[in-house]
Amino acid sequence: MKRITLLLSVFLWVFAATGQSFEMDPQDYEKLRQINLAEREAAKNSFEQTRKSTAVPAQKDFVVDYNKGLTYPGNINVIIVSPDTDGSEALRAALDGYAFITATSYPQADLPTLTVEALAPYDVLVTFNNNQWLAAGGISPDAAGDIFAAYIDQGGMIVESSYIMDFPGSAWAFGGNYISGNYSAFTQATDDLTGSFTLGTILEVGHPLLTDVNTLGVTDALIQDNQVAAGATGIVEWSNGEILLAAKDNVVSMNLLPLASGALNFTGDGVTLYANSVVWLM
Repeated sequence: MKRITLLLSVFLWVFAATGQSFEMDPQDYEKLRQINLAEREAAKNSFEQTRKSTAVPAQKDFVVDYNKGLTYPGNINVIIVSPDTDGSEALRAALDGYAFITATSYPQADLPTLTVEALAPYDVLVTFNNNQWLAAGGISPDAAGDIFAAYIDQGGMIVESSYIMDFPGSAWAFGGNYISGNYSAFTQATDDLTGSFTLGTILEVGHPLLTDVNTLGVTDALIQDNQVAAGATGIVEWSNGEILLAAKDNVVSMNLLPLASGALNFTGDGVTLYANSVVWLM
């Protein structure tokens, strides 16, 4: 590069010293322009071929649909945090089965010393609880709520499920900044409802979170009467009219307990819904 610059300087000095001007022949100019256009087109075609050759890896039930707003972001590190004594292995294994998700369960025994620094390496946090935070996990609802709020403040994303937004002051519900700062896409519940429920009214037809979610059901389940929080979008209801799914930019809230006695607690496309939530938040 230095040599080319030197030769060009000498060339221009000669023309300046002799008082001659340099004018390019119009035909030569047109040739150069065509060459430039051809190079740009070749570069564009090369980029398209590279993009097509790096397609989404083979997946199981989950299909990334670019037209619906889900994009493949590469590997997503997911951490599942729950105080449940039966653990979260079934959900962890199901999510980890996707080519683009690496899912880890946070050890229940380590919950008493949970810190936002421990969560920071993970892109998305999935949380739910069928057991009480303090009694089963050794961490108070206020402390957990403060840590999860700080995780979001530092750029983290959360997929929350039952019973994070249980009755105010409940031993199952979060407290702390998560509640006072209105991080959830739900309001806190005021009532429990038991029964068998399926997908109901879709409030946001074509929403990316519902990609390939065609059926979903729970049997002898306990859901709650949460409402869509201010600033959130309600996506779909249960068949009894209660909200099932709502979202903010950094939180997806589900009125659904994913695991019971260590096993998946739904039929249909529930795992797909969780995988969609992880991808959509990214």
